[in-house]
Amino acid sequence: MKIRCILSAMLIVSLLCRLPAARAGEYAPEQAIDLARKGAALINAVGVDEARKILHDPKGGYLSENKEFYVLVMNFAGEWVIYPPFPSTEGKSALNVKDVDGKLLVQDMIAMARDNGEGWVKYRWVHPPTGKIRPKETYVVRVGDKELFSAVGIYP
Repeated sequence: MKIRCILSAMLIVSLLCRLPAARAGEYAPEQAIDLARKGAALINAVGVDEARKILHDPKGGYLSENKEFYVLVMNFAGEWVIYPPFPSTEGKSALNVKDVDGKLLVQDMIAMARDNGEGWVKYRWVHPPTGKIRPKETYVVRVGDKELFSAVGIYP
């Protein structure tokens, strides 16, 4: 019965969370907010292990086919819990990662989730399609009362 409930929840969330159509690199702030919140809700509904499978699947509704728009999950220790573009980094620390200006962006994300529950973190990062440094904004959402956050970044 529990498995049926989990599978039903996964199906419902998956159907509700299909990524909106957009050209590569053209995602609106509202889309990032919505997807980050849905990522946090997914983890609350099915747990980290099941969420990992869904978040890594381009057909799961949380990862664009070009892997430019996705949900990432980190813990408050600054470790990648779920990172669809580079799964091999999961379990590794990014706590002291800095942007090109020296901003400790992961620490800022943790502080945002811990202190405010959700919000934007702004920094400058390399834009993968162009290889150029651009402003980037990541919307961070704390996952319930867990020491985890879900996040989605965009290049405005």
